Amino acid sequence: MRFGSTGALVGGAVELALLAFIPALLSLNRRYHAKCTTVLENAGFIAVTGRDGRVRYELPAD
Repeated sequence: MRFGSTGALVGGAVELALLAFIPALLSLNRRYHAKCTTVLENAGFIAVTGRDGRVRYELPAD
């Protein structure tokens, strides 16, 4: 190995490690939102989609 290729190996290893975390973080985020949705729906909130496409939770109008 030539001098200077160590940085490329370390950089590649760091990049692969960070890319491996992306699916794990997406999965954790999906579980977190599912748990919060369940809690809000059990508390009586209703999911309402706004004009911007975001889901918000509101109490039902009496």
